[in-house]
This record gives sequence, C-alpha cells and structure tokens, in this order.
Amino acid sequence: MLSGYLLLGKYKNLNDFLSKRFSRIFIPFLVWTIIYMLWGNFFGVLPTEKTKLELIDILKKILTGGAGGSGHLWFVYMLLGLYLFSPIISRWITQATQQEVKFFLIVWLISCTVYPYFEKYLGIKINFEIRYFSGYVGYFVLGYFLGNYQFDSSPKKVGFISLLIFLISWLVTFVGIYFATIANKKIYESSLFDYLSPAVIAMSITAFLTFKYLLNIEFLPNLTAQLDKFSYGMYLMHLIPVKVLSREFYINFKWIHPSIGIPTQFILSTLICFITG
Repeated sequence: MLSGYLLLGKYKNLNDFLSKRFSRIFIPFLVWTIIYMLWGNFFGVLPTEKTKLELIDILKKILTGGAGGSGHLWFVYMLLGLYLFSPIISRWITQATQQEVKFFLIVWLISCTVYPYFEKYLGIKINFEIRYFSGYVGYFVLGYFLGNYQFDSSPKKVGFISLLIFLISWLVTFVGIYFATIANKKIYESSLFDYLSPAVIAMSITAFLTFKYLLNIEFLPNLTAQLDKFSYGMYLMHLIPVKVLSREFYINFKWIHPSIGIPTQFILSTLICFITG
C-alpha cells in the first residue's frame, strides 16, 4: 500500500524505471538470496535450509523462492511482480476517474472475499473470470487511492473511526482463529489471517488511515530517517539474527514469557540489523 501510494502516478519512462526503481529492489534481493543459501547450507538445522551448491539447484531455488529457509523473501517476490506491473497501472491510474478506481477496488474486494468464501463455506465455485482484479495489486491501487482521497469528515474523526475499526477487525480475527482452531480439532486454522481475507483487508485500510490522519506526527526525525534509509536492507537480513538469537541464545517466544521474549527478540534483531546495515 505504501509502495502504491509513493510509486503510482510518478512513472516517467521505462528505462528510468528499470535502471533506478526496479534495480534497487532486485539486486539486493538477489545478493541476499545467495547469502541465505550459503548461510542455510553451513548453519541451517532444517532440511529446507540446505541448498546444493550446484548452479542448476541455485537457479531453481532463486526462481522458486527456496533460499535457505528464508520464508520472508516471499514479500520481495510479490513486490517485484507489482513493480513490473507498475508502469502499466501507473499510466492507467493517472488517467482514470475516481469512480473508475473505486470500481476496480470493489471488484477486487469481491474477488478476494466473495469468491473464495462461497467456495469454502457454501461449496459454490463461481466461474465468472475476474482473477485479473485479484491478488496483491489491489493493495497497490488501494494505497494510491487512500493516500490521495479526501474525506468529508475531519481528519481526527476519520483517524479515530479507523482506529476503532482496526481494533474490532483485529479482535474478530483473533477470536475467529481461536474458535476455528478449536473446531478444527486444535489444528491451527489460519484462513481468517490470510493476507487477502476480509478482516486483514479491513485492518490494512484502517491502519493506513490511522497513521495518515491520527499518527501523522514527527517522531525522532533523525532516527526514523536513518531507519527509513536502511529499512529494506534490514528487512532482507533480519531472519539471520532472529534465528541466531533463537537457536544460540534461546531468546524467542519461549524465553521467560512470550510478552517479554518476542519484544526482546524484535528489539535486539532490529539493533543488530541497523548497526550492521
């Protein structure tokens, strides 16, 4: 959503886009994919972290996303796909009316919610083909739309309402997963936490609006500017300190208590990534 807000509508030409914006994402991703393969090969403890040091296997892992158990890189694969699509969608969105953008987002919501839930809970498979609207491209367009849309109500009112809806959506997700897991013989049922599920979409929208209208304040500007500068590199590398802290020092959700272990692991991992990045 943030990428959509910051990127869409600012496209100039293909060469400039590929050489500057796309390469900034792709090249570090490629480097860290290889690092995770090497790290997983020498320090991995799970079979999924092992990689044969052969060219064919390395290329296969790069293409399919199996670099040393680095599951967080799924986000970069998704982001690269959106970036490749952005020259086309950026041209459209600058010419589209607000009504046309709303139409796209409504059909996207239907494709993400109505379609899969009809099939899952009613056993009805709808065969009207609207997959062109589905997937993470909706979040991309949504970020641009919400970033530029002006509400009639006051900013604070929009912010507080968004915060309230966010908390309700979070609670629905939390309680829903709990009872769905109980009903599923205590086997974790995560469909409500799917990134394209109704509650998560609602949380994404309201979190965006809450920060835009309620929490849009300057906080430690020098530090946040530095964190912003290194955030992508920190994201790429963070799984290594997370695993080292967990496996070697046992600082994880099992350490003392999750309410202490998880924040401690997060803070230490962030500091390590920031300092070394």
